[in-house]
Amino acid sequence: MAQSALVRRAPGGRDRARRYGGSFSLILVDLGDMKTINAQHRQVIGDQILAWVGRLLNEHTRASDVAFHYEEDVFTILCPWTSSDVANKVAGRLVTLVAEAKPPVEADIAVTLAAGTATCPDHAREGQALYHQAQRALLAMRASGR
Repeated sequence: MAQSALVRRAPGGRDRARRYGGSFSLILVDLGDMKTINAQHRQVIGDQILAWVGRLLNEHTRASDVAFHYEEDVFTILCPWTSSDVANKVAGRLVTLVAEAKPPVEADIAVTLAAGTATCPDHAREGQALYHQAQRALLAMRASGR
């Protein structure tokens, strides 16, 4: 999936949250230092790491969640019926999972993630605003060194 998946799927989750009084969360996940990995270990290794992270995200989220590669080194997870607290816990669990795992590549590479979350209706009510809130949270996490 790509950016178009966010455009297609996010409004449905947002609309269900509004209609039934639930919540809908968006998690943005950013891989740290992919430019350096690509420069030092070849693009092929970087692509293998992206695929591996994508598999981990899909394997370690609920069946109702939708995880996909959004752009460059960013993944997005759409989490229907998920509160802000739960989204933050999921994001933290995924960051830890990747930090403790070894990617299945030839080189000895440590992969790090940063994640930011936003929840409808708590942080925003529209798709673009929700994305920007998650992006702000992600940037704040990166700035804090976590």
